[in-house]
Amino acid sequence: MNNFLEQYFGLSNKTAIVIGASRGIGKAIAEGLADAGADVYGFGRSSVEDIELNKKFKYKSVDFSVKGKVKEEFIEIYR
Repeated sequence: MNNFLEQYFGLSNKTAIVIGASRGIGKAIAEGLADAGADVYGFGRSSVEDIELNKKFKYKSVDFSVKGKVKEEFIEIYR
């Protein structure tokens, strides 16, 4: 990233959480945030084996129908 973009839009030392990061727009957003320097955690319903992952962000399959599961995952990230 060039200095201008990094100065005004850089996300170094920031954490981003993206829900729906297994494919499509969510995956593109997660990749873009990672490219801008953020430490990105992506959540989705798809299992890790079912999606094509790259090394730009960390991905975890989450069952969103289980009450409290998303909160549990957020707490785990910030430990």
